[in-house]
Amino acid sequence: MTIRILTAAVLLAIAPSFALAMGGCNRDHINEQVSSCADGYVWDSAAGTCVEQVTG
Repeated sequence: MTIRILTAAVLLAIAPSFALAMGGCNRDHINEQVSSCADGYVWDSAAGTCVEQVTG
């Protein structure tokens, strides 16, 4: 019975490292921003912000 408890404790101790190695909490969504801008502005994905729309 001691071996079972020890095995369970080891597996529970290393489980979070496997979860993080596989992408964890889906970190792709951390830097997402709403890409809607005010009138006269457009979204610049390179700058990550709204910039004034240049026409002509």
